[in-house]
Amino acid sequence: MIVSSHTVPFVDLTLQHQPIQAEIEQAMAAVVQRGDFILGKSLKEFEAEFAQASGVNYGVGVASGTDAIALGLQETSCKNILLYNQRLFFTDF
Repeated sequence: MIVSSHTVPFVDLTLQHQPIQAEIEQAMAAVVQRGDFILGKSLKEFEAEFAQASGVNYGVGVASGTDAIALGLQETSCKNILLYNQRLFFTDF
């Protein structure tokens, strides 16, 4: 049996962040300076840019993928959706 002492890092975004590190830091500093962490200017800009890039009229930023699924389902026939501990429960069935 071969035993290795090497570990694979769970997430290492260094290579992705490195080329745009200054831009990331500038954007984070702007949010901190404005103090609009929730529903602020950056979110409005993201929603507008994402909608335009997607070819639709509106974009909505949400907290998680679970929220995105629930929001989408609420606009369909699934009106009774419960969110509990990051799990979706459909009560329309």
